[in-house]
Parts: sequence; structure tokens; C-alpha cells
Amino acid sequence: MRLEGGRVKDQKGFIVVLVMIVMSFTLLILTALIGLKQSDDEMSLTYYDGIKAKYLAEAGAKIAYDKIVYDENFRQNIKTANKAICFNSTANQFNSGSYQVDVLTKDDKIEIYAKGKCHKTERQVVLDLELLGNNNYKIICWKDC
Repeated sequence: MRLEGGRVKDQKGFIVVLVMIVMSFTLLILTALIGLKQSDDEMSLTYYDGIKAKYLAEAGAKIAYDKIVYDENFRQNIKTANKAICFNSTANQFNSGSYQVDVLTKDDKIEIYAKGKCHKTERQVVLDLELLGNNNYKIICWKDC
């Protein structure tokens, strides 16, 4: 090894190789961090859509409950029909979210199945109602599915 101006002559390309190794390592870490950020954003959106879908299902169940309690014609249609009565919202009403509600009767009990949907996420709420008399209904079970 011969010294020229305070440097070792054989180590001239060492800095270039070291910089390339450090930049490759930095690029690898940056790529991994971008992937983690994207998956975190997707999980956050799915969580938010799940909350919105649950609230839409609860809103549909509440609307059905109010129709049963306050609308005599609707109550009569439920009692005379042997099939589920279904009503839906449109997706435009709730900023890309919607709900679907099915109302079933079994003797003096009424079951409300409400499903909320926001983008790809769905949540369901089930209510069981019992007739107390004088067209008064009591919620005996509220299940989040």
C-alpha cells in the first residue's frame, strides 16, 4: 500500500460500494414501510366502514320498530302475511351505505332482521319484539351479529 496525499490508493472505490449498500438497505426499509402504511390505511377504512354499517343496520331496525309501533296498516300487513316483509334503503341516501330490513312474525312475537352495508362491509342487527297488549311492543332481545 502506497500513501498518496494521506489516502490509501487501494481504497478509492470503497466509499462508492459502501454508499450503494447503505442506499439499498434504505430502499428496502422504505419499501417495507410503504407496504405497512398501505395495509394500516386499509384496516382503518374497513373499521370505519364496519361502524358505519352497524349504525345503518341499527337505523333500519329503529325505522322498522317505529313502523310496527305507530303504523296500524303495517302491523296488519305483518300479521296477515305469511312471509317476511322487506324494505330497503337506496345506497345514495347514506353516502354509499344502505340497509335492508326483513320483518317476520311468529305468534305474538315479531323478529326484525336489519342488515347495514357500507362498501364491502356488512353488519346485522336482530330484534325480537313481544306483544304486551293494546298494540304495545317490548324489545325482548337485541343482538349485534
